[in-house]
Amino acid sequence: MKKILVVHYDEIGLKGKNRSFFESALVSDLKKRLKESSVKNEWGRIIIYNPEEGASEKLLFTPGVSSFGVGTSFAKEDFEKIKQFAIDIVACEENPESFAVRAKRVDKNFPKTSQEVEREVGEAVFEHYKRELPVKLKNPDLLIFIEILHDKILIYKKQKGLGGLPAGVSGKAISLISGGFDSPVATYKMILRGVTPLAVHFHGMPKTPKEAIEKVKELLKILSLYSGELRLFLVPTLVAMQTIAKSAPEKLRLILLRRFMMTVVEEIANKEGAQAIITGESVGQVASQTLENLRAVEQATSLPVLRPLSGSSKHEIIELSQKLGMYDISAQDCEDTCSLFVPKHPETKAKLDEVLKAEKNYPLQELIQEALLQTEKLTIKNENF
Repeated sequence: MKKILVVHYDEIGLKGKNRSFFESALVSDLKKRLKESSVKNEWGRIIIYNPEEGASEKLLFTPGVSSFGVGTSFAKEDFEKIKQFAIDIVACEENPESFAVRAKRVDKNFPKTSQEVEREVGEAVFEHYKRELPVKLKNPDLLIFIEILHDKILIYKKQKGLGGLPAGVSGKAISLISGGFDSPVATYKMILRGVTPLAVHFHGMPKTPKEAIEKVKELLKILSLYSGELRLFLVPTLVAMQTIAKSAPEKLRLILLRRFMMTVVEEIANKEGAQAIITGESVGQVASQTLENLRAVEQATSLPVLRPLSGSSKHEIIELSQKLGMYDISAQDCEDTCSLFVPKHPETKAKLDEVLKAEKNYPLQELIQEALLQTEKLTIKNENF
């Protein structure tokens, strides 16, 4: 009896004529992650034969997988063996309080209906455990799935996956990454929408510590579990910060710095084929993130700005950061570029004409080109991908 993994997807199934493209992308990603396994697309589900050690854990980090099951397959004439395997599935669980059996009959010529399969297998488990393990059709502790295909029967225990779209199907976007909570979570959410992030971190070294960059690298290592290998662009910002501080009104300098960042990342995006910019901004979370200020910053770029956290509270963001294992890294006390540059009384309702007027007081294009020339490019990988 050989172990298999059965992978299901939901959102991909709604893609109509483009469905095969998304299915192929998911299969391709799984083959990258599971190099020693055989991955095949069969009858609207993906079956992984001879799964390597740790394959189940890797599926938990794979965008596009809505659920997956750990089990085996039988020839259709071996139906009676299904009952014993269902009993074995229960035996491997730690004190389940209830169970249920779900069956799906793809092969309509199979002599038993889905309901008959559920009843027979459920009764076998129920009787084996001397009627002490109750059947619970709604929200059972343990759910056993049986799928009757044209050439075999699959039986497995189902687990929830990430869902979303397969990695990379939506193209590239620049992701502005700081060492805080928001931007890594925003990047994660866009990875689940099939976006390949190109991470850009603006640093103020030597005024900001090297540890700020190390935080970013550690956060990207976690994110690369979901996306695969990531590229990181480290952009020096100190000269621009000093120039803006000398040339512009104090209350506008944070807005002007962010506009500078937008113009730099647009240059990087054009060279790298990225189609959008991802930020961790959330409306009203801090004084500077008002609609007026967001508009004044966004006007600096012609690229669409994606803000997946725009309607999220800080509590929701931190909760997801904890779930992803990024909280402890983001929580480390380390001064970043923007915190170094925050004025005592920042503008909360910026007027675009005033911002544009202030921007003319310094050589913006020269600052952009100088920053780009000194930009460092790194590749971030996670050994567990």
